[in-house]
Amino acid sequence: MITFNPLDRTAYTQLRFDLIRKTEGVKPAAYLDGVGIPTIGIGFNLKDDAVRELVLDAFKVMERVDRNAIRDIVNPVTPYPSNTALQTALNAKMAELQGLGRANRAAFAFTSGATGITEMRDVFDQAVQIYDGDPDTGKLGRVDAWLANLPDSAERAVLVSLAYNGLVNAGTSPGLKNRGQTTVFRARQRGNRGLSPVFRFEPTRKQAFWAPNKEGKS
Repeated sequence: MITFNPLDRTAYTQLRFDLIRKTEGVKPAAYLDGVGIPTIGIGFNLKDDAVRELVLDAFKVMERVDRNAIRDIVNPVTPYPSNTALQTALNAKMAELQGLGRANRAAFAFTSGATGITEMRDVFDQAVQIYDGDPDTGKLGRVDAWLANLPDSAERAVLVSLAYNGLVNAGTSPGLKNRGQTTVFRARQRGNRGLSPVFRFEPTRKQAFWAPNKEGKS
């Protein structure tokens, strides 16, 4: 079984944020991800209704008719051929809404600089609860569905990062997408030029553990 490396709540949430920010990147403007999904910020999937609502909260787009219009823009009949095409469609709508006093910006983008990072972090802290729950309200996330009572720890942060990045499926019995039923995470340790440890999660056994990497160098 796994030996946890527990963290206090502040250290844990910061590590979780840092892991996901590193893998997803920080992009203030809308873009098409690797599989063509309209995305913004720290991997905010604009096709996901709950996540998109959080983004629109930040942009002060509060009218349902306006939210529905943006929903339709990010769910086109014909996929957008480029980031520019996606951004053009979204920015045109935002400019219209700002002119009507129904949005707080003229472009569909987070503010640049430190202010924008704060905006994105606020959205992230709410969106990540889909996977990680909310201890203040008792809401459970998908990681809780996999391993009950998993403590705030480096290991939990890894699992949440894998789920957030879509590397495990969206159900309550996770498996690495297209890789069977074992989730594998290679921990790249600073200065380790040889075999790296592997973080394995086996949902069928409800076990997680560190194991030597026998597949060669990381």
